[in-house]
Amino acid sequence: MNRDLTEPVLELKLQEEFQFSHWSMETSSEERDYLDIEAEIWPDAPLGLNRLSEYKNNKLWTSMVIRQIDTIIGGLTTW
Repeated sequence: MNRDLTEPVLELKLQEEFQFSHWSMETSSEERDYLDIEAEIWPDAPLGLNRLSEYKNNKLWTSMVIRQIDTIIGGLTTW
């Protein structure tokens, strides 16, 4: 994958049925929701609460999700 950083980034619009948001996972319930999804995607090597907590303590940690109503349909977590 290549990207020319001198070129502007195109603004993409989501369809109305989808909502984008940053997700701070502030509650243990939200962390469990994330870990359940993550374990479904990576069943052989789930992240687990300890590693999630470690990652969340990184000052560069962030999480973003796309929801359709209340269902998470996509996401990105970086640290």
